[in-house]
Amino acid sequence: MIANQKISEIQRRGYCVLRSQFPRDAVEACRDAFWPLLLTYLSSHGHEPNRGAHRHFLPMHFTPPCFAAEFFFNTEVLDVVCGVMGGK
Repeated sequence: MIANQKISEIQRRGYCVLRSQFPRDAVEACRDAFWPLLLTYLSSHGHEPNRGAHRHFLPMHFTPPCFAAEFFFNTEVLDVVCGVMGGK
């Protein structure tokens, strides 16, 4: 990933997509752990968005597998974040 390209993409579109940035098994483990929580939440609160129309905030657990060091301490992602925030 080239940080400058992703920073430009964020500035132009408001977001960027980081394809294949994280290990597939870590992403799948996170999804498998979070999916049942999301479905349970939506079954009882899906009709009452709490962040605007069709938008919901639901905190993720800060424990494995939802917390994985490779999600939070990835130097390439941090380069993009710092660049967008003016730190690099």
